Amino acid sequence: FKDGSTEFQARYKKDTKKFDVSVKEEISKGYTGLLKYENRGDNLPHYVVGMDFNQSGVLGNLKFNPVTGMFKCSALYDANSVLEGAKVATDLKTGLDFKDPAFNIGATYKSPAGTTGLAFNNKGLVTVNHAIAVDKNLSLGVEFVQPTQNNAPKNPLSIAASYQLNKDYQIRGRVNKSGELSVAVKK
Repeated sequence: FKDGSTEFQARYKKDTKKFDVSVKEEISKGYTGLLKYENRGDNLPHYVVGMDFNQSGVLGNLKFNPVTGMFKCSALYDANSVLEGAKVATDLKTGLDFKDPAFNIGATYKSPAGTTGLAFNNKGLVTVNHAIAVDKNLSLGVEFVQPTQNNAPKNPLSIAASYQLNKDYQIRGRVNKSGELSVAVKK
């Protein structure tokens, strides 16, 4: 439900049987505030305060739960003015003590040769991937994950393909370095 610059939303999550209720209000141009109540199935009330922003080509989101002390933020920068086809994104999840923050930082570059991605996370994994549309129905991709610490990735090399059967169905396949094949049909 939306009334002017105020938006009310209630969601019920069937799989967890939990719900949340939120209100968003445009604070000023490019800034939207958030207040949300989350039912998490425990005896504590969980409120989240936050803000979405869109300034100077950066889309971002900040959220804080005062009960758990968890802080989350994410940002996406369309770097097209620096390098045509480039985007940079990051996210962070941490407690107020900033011990063991979980984060990802990455970039993509879209060109006639396809889309290339590069990412790094708090586990010390560097991921490089590339996808290309061979034609309007067939896409191919490859992903390589390299550890920078002593933690080995589950699947350091994967190759994937997707084929659009018709407007409703797509078949996807992926094989990893161990030869394990997974195939799915997406509607």
